[in-house]
Formats: sequence, structure tokens, C-alpha cells
Amino acid sequence: ASKAAALSGAMLTRRKSSAIAAHQAVSAIVAPLKGRESVTILAEMLNIDPSTARKRPSEILKSGLLEDLLKFACLLSMISVCVNTPHTISFFPPLFYIIVIIDAIVTILFLIEAIIKIATNGLITDDGSYLRDRWLQFEFFLLFLHMISLSLHCYELFTIWFPHFGLHYHSWYCVIRSPRPFIMVRFIRSMVRFKLPKNRIQQIIKRSSQQIQNVTIFFMFFMAFYAIMGVQLFGRMDYHCVLPGTNVSNVTIADLAIPDTMCSQKGAGGYECPSNMECVKLDMTAHAEGFYGMFNDFGTSLFTVYLAASQEGWVYVLYDCLDTFPSYIAFFYFVTLIFFLAWLVKNVFIAVITETFAEIRVQFSEMWQTRESSVDESFSQKLERTDDGWRLVAIDADKIAVKGSTKLLQNIVRSTSFQIGMMFLVILNAIFNASFVHKHDGSDETRKLIYYYIEVAFTLLFNIECALKIFGFGWNGYIRRGLHKFELILCIGSTLNVVKPLYSTNIFTYFQVFRIVRLIKASPMLEDFVYKIFGPGKKLGGLVIFTMVLLVITSAVSLQLFCYVPKLDKFRTFPQAFMSMFQIITQEGWTDVVVEILRTTNESMVPFVAIYFVGYHLFVTLIVLSLFVAVILDNLEMDEELKKVKQLKAREETTMRTTLPWRLRIFEKFPTRPQMVELRRVSSEFPLPKVRQSFTRQFADADEFTIITYNQEGDDRPKLLFRNAVHLRASRNTIKLRQIGHLSSKWTVATLIEESNRNRALLSDSTQFIPQLGRSGTRMGANASFTRLRNRSINPSMKLKAIYEHLKENGDVRPADSAPKNDLKQGEIDIKALQQKRQHAELTRNRIEEEIRENHPFFDRPLFAVGRDSRLRRICQEIVHAKYLPDKIDPITGKEIQRRYKQLHSLVGLITYLDWAMVLITALSCCSMLFESPWPTTGENLIFNNPYLQVCEYLFVVSMTFELAVKILANGFFFTPNAVVHDLGGVMTLFIYITSMIYLIWMPNHVEINSLAQFMMIFRAMRPLRIYTLVPHIRRVVVELCKGFKEILLVTILLVALMFIFASFGVQIVGGKLAACNDPNVTKREGCVGIFEQKIFVTRMEVYGKNDDELHPKIWVPRVWTNPRNFNFDHIGNAMLALFETLSYKGWNVIRDI
Repeated sequence: ASKAAALSGAMLTRRKSSAIAAHQAVSAIVAPLKGRESVTILAEMLNIDPSTARKRPSEILKSGLLEDLLKFACLLSMISVCVNTPHTISFFPPLFYIIVIIDAIVTILFLIEAIIKIATNGLITDDGSYLRDRWLQFEFFLLFLHMISLSLHCYELFTIWFPHFGLHYHSWYCVIRSPRPFIMVRFIRSMVRFKLPKNRIQQIIKRSSQQIQNVTIFFMFFMAFYAIMGVQLFGRMDYHCVLPGTNVSNVTIADLAIPDTMCSQKGAGGYECPSNMECVKLDMTAHAEGFYGMFNDFGTSLFTVYLAASQEGWVYVLYDCLDTFPSYIAFFYFVTLIFFLAWLVKNVFIAVITETFAEIRVQFSEMWQTRESSVDESFSQKLERTDDGWRLVAIDADKIAVKGSTKLLQNIVRSTSFQIGMMFLVILNAIFNASFVHKHDGSDETRKLIYYYIEVAFTLLFNIECALKIFGFGWNGYIRRGLHKFELILCIGSTLNVVKPLYSTNIFTYFQVFRIVRLIKASPMLEDFVYKIFGPGKKLGGLVIFTMVLLVITSAVSLQLFCYVPKLDKFRTFPQAFMSMFQIITQEGWTDVVVEILRTTNESMVPFVAIYFVGYHLFVTLIVLSLFVAVILDNLEMDEELKKVKQLKAREETTMRTTLPWRLRIFEKFPTRPQMVELRRVSSEFPLPKVRQSFTRQFADADEFTIITYNQEGDDRPKLLFRNAVHLRASRNTIKLRQIGHLSSKWTVATLIEESNRNRALLSDSTQFIPQLGRSGTRMGANASFTRLRNRSINPSMKLKAIYEHLKENGDVRPADSAPKNDLKQGEIDIKALQQKRQHAELTRNRIEEEIRENHPFFDRPLFAVGRDSRLRRICQEIVHAKYLPDKIDPITGKEIQRRYKQLHSLVGLITYLDWAMVLITALSCCSMLFESPWPTTGENLIFNNPYLQVCEYLFVVSMTFELAVKILANGFFFTPNAVVHDLGGVMTLFIYITSMIYLIWMPNHVEINSLAQFMMIFRAMRPLRIYTLVPHIRRVVVELCKGFKEILLVTILLVALMFIFASFGVQIVGGKLAACNDPNVTKREGCVGIFEQKIFVTRMEVYGKNDDELHPKIWVPRVWTNPRNFNFDHIGNAMLALFETLSYKGWNVIRDI
């Protein structure tokens, strides 16, 4: 009762916004959770409601002026921290005094605020006092940091003004300011306010932290495992190829091989040095070796494993291990490391973050929900009935236009022709802007002038369009739509861009190239997809803001930690620190950044610096970047009911079709020719006409006739009926007959009644919707029925019932009480009705197929030559469909027999024996192709010179020949229901077989580049795709991937559009400007002639003489005026290629540094 009272009191005080009662209620709720104190503290910190931090807020704190001053003080404090570095102050020395004044003012403001809150809430009297509230403790910590920072400024000023006291100020004192950037947390808290019950926050933190903790433990287990394995397998790798007589403790750049290579002793399995060098163990420090790639102890091995798991620079460590140890050890270690750590654990993190975000989204759905609905009046329509039928008519279309705008002008701007014409102009303008090619000669300036005047014409046309829409819709009607606002901004920016002085500066070129974004509006499907990705903007925009704030905070913290380090140019100014931390997020070259920082750091601080950057990288790559994936997936997530409908529609397209495939429907174009059977007349009776063979099959089988002889009254002559003319000649010595009379009619009716009673007793009248496809009323049906019953084991009804329950569970049969529902609720789907529809479609397809089989003799005949029921086809079918059955049923109980190694049995029974054989032979053939190599140049590892490789080639082709021959004889080639070539997989199988057969017969001994023989060898590389067609589970994955082609195409279109925008911008901004001389000392093209000495790369280690102008090895190279090796922006093709490389996070820092 006390807990209930406390809870109700908490709810009541929340409504009244009383801070005292709220704190009491929270303490009553949190009291039983003292064991989870950390969760409680974090929950209080996340409850961002500044009003709860004050017990009795005074009028001064309530004033908006003081709140605005405090927000402004937070920004000033952050700015002062970002510019307070020795290198930044060196550009403008008076900046130091400005920083001191700003820090003094900010500290005084925070001190005044603290005094007021202490006077209002008390110091330590109760839970809401200054030193006991969580947020107030955080504010006190920030105030303490500001006071220490101000004291440090005073000490520095004292050393400057009074140097005769002998006091010295060291630049590393600025480390004390490193926590100050967390002032941004307080600023965001003052800007963003939301209320959420504290117990709900605790629940979210508890669940999400538990999941993240579990996957972190999973990650740390593999990290420790591979770190220990690295120490045991590799250890210290200090052997290098050096010149004889090298001092191992003082190695110079001239002693190493070019490039520097690790080695192993002779016979150890690694790389062996050439004869003029020797493999020696060098005595190098960790700073000289560079930390990365070391397995000396558990700590350095753990650091190497983490850096390698980020997939950045791990190949260099692999090469070092290959040079030092046998190759199989390094291959096994690094392949498994990349698989488990880089792929598996990373995707597990993404999955956990996605699930956690989905749960948080449910809790914060009210905060993210769009409460206001924007009404687009210009496109508001209603359905009205006119003389021509039902039409969508705009609501008050005439009233939208203001005075002075004519009806004709409004109809023009609304017309489809006008909109299509403007879209065509947008496309034409985009193509025109992207068509410029920089040729690095005198013609560039002339063509730029021509392009300028054409751009002026385009800008004038788009401005006219904007004016027509303004006059047509009126200003209020025009500015109401977001698209029109975007077009107006583009018009203003592009108009400023064509101003001659501004055109050359390229400041407003963005407005010119962003016109192509208007094309997204032309495709409703693409527009809807883009809206789904970005959503209303609150979630994705909030995440972008969170990432930027995190980046700013960490950049400022790192700036204060490393700005004083000599020989380190990564953190001298805030832009440099920001770019370095951003580079770590993108993971491109981040290992080089960390290694450079560790090399310049004091040896005692190396572990802490490594932990700092590894922790930052772990947080931003596995959590923050996973949040982006989670937000986009959440935006693309469909409603559950909509997802069900989409899945049912996709299933309906495949399983509910009532028509046959096109390759079988071709038989409907030919005239019907059913197979007829001539009935020989019986003596003393009238002649009989020909009848369909399918009709006679109900009474007599071609392989085994049944003899029934009995005498009717007054007639003791046996009668011979329905004799097949073809079979008659083969069985002339044996007389087989069947009589029809009163007794046989009775027997047929009795058989029907008996089977009906048996079904009713077995299934309890629940199969009246199940179609009975057998012909039990005929002699053949009766014989088949009795044969099945006779061949069954004891208690056959129990087995039937088990089979029926299995079918019923999977929705393959419909019980009697499962008629389609008429009173469905909103959003409810009648699954049983859909199942009945699917069964009806299947029966319809079977009926059509049976009709074609009856009316067309060549239907379902492999190669139009093999008979439907021929012995050869039956043998081939048994070979093709032979399969291991993993499930064994007890004949007595009807239950499944439990087996050991059930998964192994299921794996063996996954596909047929023939397919298993082809999977193994295909894998063997692929393995043999791995041993083909052009080295050595004598050609002993090429297939046409190696008989062992030819054996695998012959085995594959012969096996595939047998497989295809058997499958074609069993199922047909193309015009049969289960043909070998019935989908894309069959076409690919046939293509692989034909190309392999041609290459095996041809087997050219000389292969030229881009020749037919080379293409045949390339086509052999498609053999692994056969495994996709043979294994059903892998084939299903490929099919599901192909089903998402529409979404993949939309993403591709969006990506290409954005790449085109930025590539066009790059062509106009930096096109033709990246070319330079390969000699960095030459800046003009006229002087880029002759030869110069170019330094060559030797080693990643820091040794004496490295990068020294006198000692570092050099070679003579000619001077060339050219673009960078990997990229340029001279035309749209190269620009898009460079941006595509940037999107892969590879090489973007090289483009940045140019």
C-alpha cells in the first residue's frame, strides 16, 4: 500500500510539476534498486529536464535573460577551449588576452549561478541540494574546471609579467583543460528538453546495456583469443634482410633492403634473403617499429589484433608474417581473424544496435511523432462525379489564384506539358554542365566563356519559370509548398552565380548543380523512397547533430591533450584535430594517425594514448555508425500488416497463378490430337468407335490387365472388352477381360461407400473440402487402393492421421469449419481463404496440364522422342530423384524416430545423391583451378601443360555430361513441366557446360590477351555458381536478393544522382587545377622539364637517415606535369570515378590532401 501511495503521489506531483514531491516519489521508486546504482545515476542524467534540478527555483533563475546568458557562456567557453593552443595563438598573439577575459567572464557567470542555486536549494541538506543532485554535481565539476583554467591563465600571465621570479609555464599544463569541452553537454541539455519517467529510462538503459554488454564480451573474447594466439604463433618478428656487418642496435636506412623485408632462416618456411644480404635479428624499440604488427606480449598483440580487425593496413602485417613464418600459419590466422572479428562481430553489433534503437524508438515515439499535419492546398483534391465519369478535382482551385493572375496562366503552370518541359530543361542543363572537359591548353578559357553565356540563358529560363509560378499561384500559394521554396532558393543562388565577379569564384556553383535534385520529384516512387530514408528529419537529423557534437567534443579534448606534443602536426589547431578525429571515424588511414601519435608520445603514456584512441574508434565505428544503419532501417521499416500484404502478394504472384509458364503454353497454339484407342469388336456384337486412351486407362492398364470372369444368366461366354490394339499383338496368347454387369456395379458402389466411411472415421468429417483425386470407383482405382492398404504396415490409420495433421499444420488442407470469413476486422487477413485460393490455383494448373498431356502426344516427352512412361525414362528418374530421407517413422506408433547427429542427417538429405556428387566434383574442379598459375614462366602450372589439372577438367565435363543427359531424359530439356532449362539457373548451367566442353575440346596451348581463348578460360571461373543452382538454400538466398531488385535499383539511382551532382560540382570547381609537376620544388609548368632525384620508399620503421636529403635512397626520374595518379576532375567520368573511390572510404584523404 505504501508503494502504491508513493507511486500515485509521483503521478500526481508530475502533473503539478512540483519538484519536491517528484524527488520523493522517485526516491521511493528507486529505493529497491540500490543494487543498480549506476543505472539509477545514468537515468537521472538522461532525464533532461532542467526544472527538476531546482528544488525551489527563484525568480532570478526563471528569467529568460539569465538562461540566455548561460547558454551564450557555454558557447563562449567551448570556443575559447578550441582556440586556446600555442600554434593558434601564434597567428594572433592578442588572442591570448581575449581568451583570458572570456574565461573570466564565463567563470564569474557560472559562479553566480552556483551561488544562487546553493542559496535556493541548499548545499547538502537533502536529495535536491547542490552537491547531491546529479546534474548539479556535473555543473559543479564544470565550474571547478573553469576556475582551475582561470588560475592557470593567471599563473601564465604571472610568468610573463614577472619573469624575474624564475617561474616557468610548461605547455603540457593545458591537459587540465581537456575535460572542459563537455560544457557542450550542458548546452544541449539547456536547448533540448523532454520528460520521460525515470523508471522507463532505467528500463531502457538496463535492457540496452545488457545487450551491448553481451556483444562486447563476445567481442573481447575473440580479441583476447587472437591476441594470445598471435603471441604463441608469431611472437617477436625482428628478423630483417640487411647488409653484412650491420650494427643491429644502430641500423641506418642504407643497411636495409629496398623495400625493407622481413625474413626467416634457411629452411624455416619464410622468405630467404638474397645472397648479398643476411637475415639478422635487429634490436629495435617499439617506437621505431611503429607498434602496429607487433606480437611481443599480450598488450601489443591485443593492439595489433584490434587494428587488423578494422581492416585497415592488416595486409602489411600479413605480409610480414608470410615473410617470417610458413604461409599456411599466417593465412589461417588472418583469414579467421577477419571473418570472426571484422565481419561477424561487426554485424552482430549492428543487429544489437538496431534492435536496441527499435525499442528506444517505441519509448520516444511521442517525441518523434509529427503532431502537426501540413496541408498542401494546391494539391488537395476530391473525387467528384462529372458528365465524363468520376474525376479527381482540385478543391477550390480557382480560389487559390490571387487577383491579377489569369486562369490561363494558372492552367499553363499546372499543365503536364509545362512540367515535363521544365524537367527536360533540368536534364539538359545538367548534361551541359557535366560535358565540359579540361584539356590543359589555351582552349579551356574560350570554352569556359561559351559555357558561361549558355548558363546565363538557362538561369534566365528558370527565373522565368519561377516568375510564372509566382504569378500563377500567387505569392501565398507559391511559397506554401516546400518544392517551390527549394526552387526559389535555387533561382536566387544561380542568379548570383551568373554575376561575372562571383562566377569565377565558384561560391554559388552549388545552386547551379543542385537543380538535378528536382528530378527526384518527377518520380513518385523515388520520391517516396527518399522520404522513407530521411523520414521527417527528426531521427536522422538528431543523429547527425549528435555525431557532430560528439566529434566536436572529442576533437576539442584531443586538441588539449596533444597540442603541446612536438613533431605532431595533427592537433596543433582545432581544424586539424577535427579532421584527424573525423578520419578515425571513416577508418581510412586511421592506423597511420594513431601510430604517428604513439611515436611522438612519451613512452610511459603510450598505453593510455592507445586505450584512448582504440576506445574512441570502438565507440564511433561500432555504435555511432551502427545507429545510422538502425535509423535508416527504422525509416524503411514497414507496418506489420503492410509487410504481410506485400509478402502475400509476392506469394500470390508465384503460387496462385492459374496459368502455365510460356514454354508450356505454346502447346495450346497447336491443334488438339488426343491419343485414341481402337476397341476390337466382340463376336456377335455391334462395332465400337475409337475412344480416348485416358478413358480406357480408368479400366485397364497397358502393363498389367486384371482378369475377372463370371457368367451371367443365360450366357456362359466370356466377353473381352477394351482391348488395346498395340498391346493385343504383344499378348495374343493370354486372354484378359473385364465384365460389367449388375455384380460389378454393386461392387463399385460398395467400394465408394467403404472408402467414404474410412475417411469419415479417420478425419472426423473434416475433409469435405479436400478433393479426392483418385478414381476409387473404377477397377484400377480399387486395385491401387487395395494394393496400398496391403503394403502398409500395421495400424495404417494412425500413419494417415499423422500425415493429415502435418498437412493441416502447414495449411495444405482445409477442415470443414474453415470457410472464408465475411466479418473480418480492419487490417485482418483471412489466411485460410488464401490457402484455399492457392490450392484452387494448383488444381487449375494441374487440370490444364492434364488436358494438354491428353490432347498433345508430344507434351511431357523428353526431346519429343522419349516416351512418357518408357522404361528408360523411369530409370533416369530414379537416378535423378534418388535421395536420402533423414526422417524415419516408427511403423507402430507413427512418430518420428529420434536420431543422433540429426543435423548431419538433414544435411545429407538436403539434396539428391546426384546433386551431391556434382557439388563435390564442382568443388574439386574449382580447387584444381586454384593451382593454375602463369608462374613459373615455363608454363608447368598451366592446364594445357599439366596432366593432373587436365584430369580434374575431364572429370568435371564427363560428370556434367552424364548429369545433364540423365536429367534431360528424366525431366526433359525445355518444353516439359520440370525441364532442365526452366529458369535462369538452368540457362547458366547450360552455358557453363557448353563453354567447358568447348574449352576441353579446344585446349589452346597459347592464349593471347583479349582473345577467344582467354574468354573461355574466364568463363571457366563461373563454375562455382553451379553450387548456387544445386543447393536449394543458397538458391533461395539468391532469389530473395533478386526480389529486392526494385529497392536496390532505387538506391542505385539515388546514389548515381548524388554522385553526378558532386562530380559536376568538382569538374567546375577543381577541374584542370589538380595537375602539377612531380617535382615538389617546381610550381610552374614552364619549369617542369629535365630530371630530378626522387626519394623511394624503403621502410615503415623509424631508422637513422630516413627522409634525410643526403642519406635516403633516391633515383633519377624525369619531370612530368600531370594529374594525380589515382584521380582527377578533368571530365565527368573521372570525377565520378574519384567520388566512387571516396564513397568506399578509400583514398579520400589523398584527395583531401591534394
